[in-house]
Amino acid sequence: MMGQQGFSGNDSLQKIEVTMARAASLNAGINFETSVGSLASGSNTAALLEAVRVWEAARAAGAFSADQKKLLGDPDSYWHLSEVTPDQEWSLQQTDSSGKATGKPQPVKAPKPGFTTPRPPDARIGTLYAFKVTSSTPRTVRYEITSTRRCVARDDPPGSRRATHRSGRPR
Repeated sequence: MMGQQGFSGNDSLQKIEVTMARAASLNAGINFETSVGSLASGSNTAALLEAVRVWEAARAAGAFSADQKKLLGDPDSYWHLSEVTPDQEWSLQQTDSSGKATGKPQPVKAPKPGFTTPRPPDARIGTLYAFKVTSSTPRTVRYEITSTRRCVARDDPPGSRRATHRSGRPR
């Protein structure tokens, strides 16, 4: 978490994008502090909330490259991110302090989902072994095998109604 940031419906788009760029450089979320009154009376609320949505979608998808994160972390730079394809592709444009585009826009793309680890070792009946699976995206479903019995893994948080072993016991 990057920390707390005030958020008013009258803030400038550039102020919010500077904050979102710094957060993306650290792959960190932000705790925005606001009020319903401030958002309801703000002249820029819809554009600001859309900017937050776009930046957060790209960050959550793991779309920024290491080089882009380094650039986004520069405190003397300004950036604008626009959505090209929802949750898949964005355009990152550097701007000057007045918001005017400088240079060419950079493509930002969510990585193709897949595993980046080698094939696991061959299984042996009755033997548990450790194998860490890593993927190309931060949205990987996590599977935990805790016994040699067959287990049904689901994309549900532990303790939820559906997160159970096929025998009906909670996972």
